[in-house]
Amino acid sequence: MIQQSTETAGHETRFDSELVISMGRSDNMRRTSLTGSEICLSRNEMANSVNDTTRIAKPAARPLRVYAFDPSAGRYVGNEMVAEVRYEELRPGPIGERFAVIDYDGTEKVYYEAVNLDDPSIIVRRGLDPSETDPRFHQQMVYVVASETLAIRSGTGPSGTLG
Repeated sequence: MIQQSTETAGHETRFDSELVISMGRSDNMRRTSLTGSEICLSRNEMANSVNDTTRIAKPAARPLRVYAFDPSAGRYVGNEMVAEVRYEELRPGPIGERFAVIDYDGTEKVYYEAVNLDDPSIIVRRGLDPSETDPRFHQQMVYVVASETLAIRSGTGPSGTLG
């Protein structure tokens, strides 16, 4: 907690602060005096270590919502589940290491816009809401079914869990 700042002869602002030494006891505190540039350096070092994604392990699974049974039954009770497919970084499509989902409507002769399952808004929601009319959900559902099929064929088995 910064208590006060004082000007020094070198025109560097100094901050008197209390630092908690984390030893499991709150009474282990000491006073120190830091310059503004030392505080900024310390904050930058902390930010760099926090944002260093090379130290954060990739998740083992990607949870995605799907229809549990017949998509024509819609979102009735019991027809939705969360499947946890093997995690991989995806490009819009979704396009992964093993296959790509290309959504083409042969009747209309049109490609639908590809879903980005790595979009943070989609990740935090465990995928898109099940929908009979949203082509992006159809792409998500195809990705899950294909991923689960490959998991079964490779011997790792299905990974779906009820959600």
